[in-house]
Amino acid sequence: MKVLFDIDGIAYELELSKGETKRIKYKSGKFANVSINKIGNEPTETSIGSAYLRIEFDNGNVWHSKDAVIPKVKDEKIIITDICWETDGEEVDLPKAVELPSNIDVHDDDAICNYLSDTYGWLVIGFSVPMVDDDRDEFGEYVNGVEAKVS
Repeated sequence: MKVLFDIDGIAYELELSKGETKRIKYKSGKFANVSINKIGNEPTETSIGSAYLRIEFDNGNVWHSKDAVIPKVKDEKIIITDICWETDGEEVDLPKAVELPSNIDVHDDDAICNYLSDTYGWLVIGFSVPMVDDDRDEFGEYVNGVEAKVS
């Protein structure tokens, strides 16, 4: 996941998973090891939560950051897949996958069904929804671990 933080007023953006350590270069050739201690669950308009980082500098000093941010991914495309349509036996060329507009809540199955039915003019029997960052628990792990299949 992407983590945003700063050291001495300099902003950093790092792809980092819980349990992983990455080495970064900061200020005139100095280095530090960065790892995530804990994922906070305080979502805001622009973030899915916070990360509590452990930053170990080469001089042995250790700094614990409580203000690192895990930003929401903008322009994240949500693709609804495995769409099964009710066509009353008619041969109709309907999509099996559709990009969901950003104004439709990926967690609202009824809204997704209504959008698909209104857009394509046929009832929906079922579909699959991908996991999104909102589906993560306080440790940054996906809650269900698999895509949700609605039918």
